Amino acid sequence: MSATSNVQISPALKKKQPYPIYLGGIAASIAASITHPLDLTKVRLQASGDSGMIQSLRKTVRTAGVRGLFDGVSATLFRQMTYSMCRFWAYDESKKILKAGPNSPAWKLATAGAMAGSIAGVVGNPGEILMVRMQGDFAKAPEKRLNYKNCFDGLFRMIREEGVSSLTRGIYPNVIRSMLMNASQLAAYDWSKSILLKTKYFGDNIYCHFTASLFAGTVATTVCSPADVLKSRVMNASGPGSSSTIAVLKKSFKNEGPMFMFKGVMMREQDADFTVRELESDFPTQILNPPGPTRMQFEIIAQCRTTRARVSRMTLAHGTTILPTFMPVATQAAIKGLTPQQTEELGITLLLNNTYHLNLRPGKQVLDAVGGAHVFQGWRKNMLTTVYQDSGGFQMVSLASFSEVTEEGVLFASPFTGEPTMLTPEESMRIQAPIS
Repeated sequence: MSATSNVQISPALKKKQPYPIYLGGIAASIAASITHPLDLTKVRLQASGDSGMIQSLRKTVRTAGVRGLFDGVSATLFRQMTYSMCRFWAYDESKKILKAGPNSPAWKLATAGAMAGSIAGVVGNPGEILMVRMQGDFAKAPEKRLNYKNCFDGLFRMIREEGVSSLTRGIYPNVIRSMLMNASQLAAYDWSKSILLKTKYFGDNIYCHFTASLFAGTVATTVCSPADVLKSRVMNASGPGSSSTIAVLKKSFKNEGPMFMFKGVMMREQDADFTVRELESDFPTQILNPPGPTRMQFEIIAQCRTTRARVSRMTLAHGTTILPTFMPVATQAAIKGLTPQQTEELGITLLLNNTYHLNLRPGKQVLDAVGGAHVFQGWRKNMLTTVYQDSGGFQMVSLASFSEVTEEGVLFASPFTGEPTMLTPEESMRIQAPIS
């Protein structure tokens, strides 16, 4: 006699079914929506040079309101539903090809992650470009903004205005960054999770997943920061000649040094030499940012969305000035009725000197001998010097009775001695050297 028994398989022994691939994209989209303000700040730190997380967040809220913290969120969701969904699927498939399991060595998991990253980097490149551009757009000067309405408007405009090839802008640093990210993040997650499960402190639950994710995120951020910064800068640029990775790399190294590669990595306040946003302008770089300790730095702090009026911070060799500012006129290296100390106590950070008058009295030789106009007048803060100084042009009007305009320049007769002085553009610049 035979007996038939129903054998029930314990739920714990059942083979775990794989999740649908779209769930990875949805989960990533939810997470990205929550962390979007921080990611927005990271991109602006990397691409536009805001000088720290707190300052960047405050500036965004001050200029665009709380909604400004979610600039470009549609592009972020588009990116997650292409890049993230693809990388989770590709990682699982790559592990199958390599026969990698939970207890596989770290190098095999990292290889699977790199394979997944290379595929996802290509698939998600258009979304990556849109996300970087839309997040960093409001940090630009108004005339340089792209003003995409949403991710689809941005996608169509890119193709229409820049050609289909624009969808591959920055693809090389993006793929490298994606390979590094997935090789370090996904592999670090699987590896750390397996280590945690071997201890008596963790089970396969949310606490284990959170701890493994924290470790994986730390590893991935450190490994990927250089490629991430480079990718953001190449993608944030637009126009001909701006998509060269090598050109962006050279320019960033020249202007900011090697530490530019780690902007935004800790989302902390950085050294001002590397983070103050330089003035976006058509002026030559050597004029706005001369080499050496006198390098000018310029940062827009706030901007009115209606009138476009701006509050800015200008840093020169002798300190920082908030613009707009009240600038006393020390035409002949002195302010009548005030000592330099009293002027400084009033909060003045910028004085104006006049080339023409200082050339007459005390003259270039005296200024050369004492070490320049700062020493001569006992002023420790900034003054308008070199190309920004009052170069004597106004005296063509104010001293019209003592001057004669010629093809070469302006011939002045000294109001003190009557001695003639020819002030040409070249001579004006030569006079300003000892003044500054």
